[in-house]
Parts: sequence; structure tokens; C-alpha cells
Amino acid sequence: MITNTGGVIAVKLTCPIDPGENTVLRASPPQNSAVRACGNFRIIGTCPAPAQGSANITALYTAEFGAVPVGKRLFVRASTMVDGFESLERQFQARVPAA
Repeated sequence: MITNTGGVIAVKLTCPIDPGENTVLRASPPQNSAVRACGNFRIIGTCPAPAQGSANITALYTAEFGAVPVGKRLFVRASTMVDGFESLERQFQARVPAA
């Protein structure tokens, strides 16, 4: 989920339960809004603890790619890593809305 409230952009993952500290997040640089598939992912960190049903990953994303531009599409993948084994990834994508 991406929100733009008065020009302040937030990137969040909906988490009904705590995903745990073994959840690895990968993201792509901002893509054109028409892009529907992406293969360029980088590890941005582990999923922070959720608050009120969502984990705010804005700081992780901006630390890797800089400010989130309006109108671009973001791709994020999440997987769990335990004892060197990684689960299948779940991919999420959303377009950054105008304020």
C-alpha cells in the first residue's frame, strides 16, 4: 500500500500478524507506471514490526533508492529465511499516487 498525504509518501506492507524478523524484503528501483513485471530487485532489509496492521517500509526503500517519485510503480518482494533456506517470494506492486 502506498499513500501520499499532503506530499508525504508512505510505503507499507499489510501484515495481519507479525511477519517476524526472518522476513527479507527486496525492492526494485521506481519503474514507469506502465511496467507490470520487474526482475531488478535488491535486498533492502528485514521487515520491521507492524503497527496497526501494517509495516512501514518507507525508510528502508528510501535508504536504498532515494525519494519515492509520484506516478512511478514500485515492486516489493517478501520471503522468509530460516537456517539458510528461503521460502517462495510474494510480490507486491503499486503505483505512487498524486497528493
